[in-house]
Amino acid sequence: MLQNCLWVALGGALGSCGRYGLSLLLNAKAGDFPYGTFTVNLLGSLILGILMAASFWEGDKNLGVKLFLTTGLMGGFTTYSTFSFETMSLLRQGQLVTGFSYMGITLIVCLLASFSGFWLGRQIF
Repeated sequence: MLQNCLWVALGGALGSCGRYGLSLLLNAKAGDFPYGTFTVNLLGSLILGILMAASFWEGDKNLGVKLFLTTGLMGGFTTYSTFSFETMSLLRQGQLVTGFSYMGITLIVCLLASFSGFWLGRQIF
């Protein structure tokens, strides 16, 4: 149990740092649309879809690797809470079109990315 928690913690730390760096890079050039959060959630959805299709997903074989990559790395990299916060901020600022567009685009694109990643992963694995 403790070893599994360490794998999750290590992956989460790396994923969070990756999200922070990418968000800094993308948001520095952005206007009102939160491109950083959108991009990390898109990439995270795609990668998690691929990982779900990977052969190590089934059973407890390589559980540490699975926990590190999925719950840890991708869990730390993606962010629903920041997405929610940014959406609420846009709406409270009266940017209704941007806020609702961000909501809809994120939902649709991230789900499509997950399905695409899973399909791609099945082709690879």
